[in-house]
Amino acid sequence: MLPVQYVFHFSNKMYQKSLQKRLREFKQAEDHYAIYRYNCAESDLETISKEVAAVYPLINHLYRFKPQGKIQFAVYARKADLQNIMHLDTENTPMGIYWLGQIHLLAPAAWIAGAEEERNCAFRLLGPVAHEYTHYVIDYQTRGNYPRWLSEGLAQYTEQALAKMPPFSSECLLREDYYTLDELEYCFDFLRDQPLAYLEALLAGEILIEQYSFGYVRKILQELKTGKGLEEILYCEKLNYPTLNLLLREKLAQLRKNFAQSLVET
Repeated sequence: MLPVQYVFHFSNKMYQKSLQKRLREFKQAEDHYAIYRYNCAESDLETISKEVAAVYPLINHLYRFKPQGKIQFAVYARKADLQNIMHLDTENTPMGIYWLGQIHLLAPAAWIAGAEEERNCAFRLLGPVAHEYTHYVIDYQTRGNYPRWLSEGLAQYTEQALAKMPPFSSECLLREDYYTLDELEYCFDFLRDQPLAYLEALLAGEILIEQYSFGYVRKILQELKTGKGLEEILYCEKLNYPTLNLLLREKLAQLRKNFAQSLVET
């Protein structure tokens, strides 16, 4: 076993063990695909379970991924519960988090207003299941050896393909800022403009798919599993980071130009 694979398995195993202790007061349920620890309403758990059943086979097929066991979910009734378990600040609590083999989700009722039927519909369109499960797939396929921007880009690409709606905010199209791949790779969580960081990650992922194919992306993930770096893998295909940076900047500039033109026309 390669060192990166050993660290991956050891880290995930230790985290799962620690998390089970912290979630010992939660109820537990399981279906064909997943094991859920939850403190939310049964109706919310049913909504999540249905969404898992809908996206699980589609994402597995897209990435040619075969899980070795059931996926572990923790579902929280309140933002405070998620913040406490994951040690988050109180300003920006995400709908979902993937971390070391575990998917953490806020129950739909915690962030979607309206009747149950309306929440179910909104959760299908906006919910984090596809996004976080894609992180899970990429993490396990590469044994944790991937740059953050690649995982975020592919997770957004996947959820966009399934939900048929753009996952990014148009606000960052009104600005002129730009991040390099090195900034995305080493400083992602600390970048001032997070919507722009996520948008650029999505665009970079799209460039890889457009330049080659999604099959090539699957090949990249398999090579990352061997311990190679992404820049080394891309260099073999004559798509080095400077070239990818240039393509990313051009794609972002064109997107901003198109957006500005649409504002003029309306």
